[in-house]
Amino acid sequence: MPRYVLTYRGDSDSPPAQEVKQIAAVGKIVDRDARALLLEADELDTAKLTKALPPHWGVEAEHFYPVPDTREKIRKPAVD
Repeated sequence: MPRYVLTYRGDSDSPPAQEVKQIAAVGKIVDRDARALLLEADELDTAKLTKALPPHWGVEAEHFYPVPDTREKIRKPAVD
């Protein structure tokens, strides 16, 4: 199931409890920060939620980035 990051950009320090309940009714809140939520929900339900939430909420799909291999490598084999 896809995950979405919901960011609260309102005036208060934390999102209103009623709006958090509205979000929790759509899917499972996997993780929570002071101003952000990680929501696991269907794409269709999330689209409906995005339209129903006030404009101070930002909704983006969770992205994963590969970690580069930073180990040093031998460029030429050793000469005997």
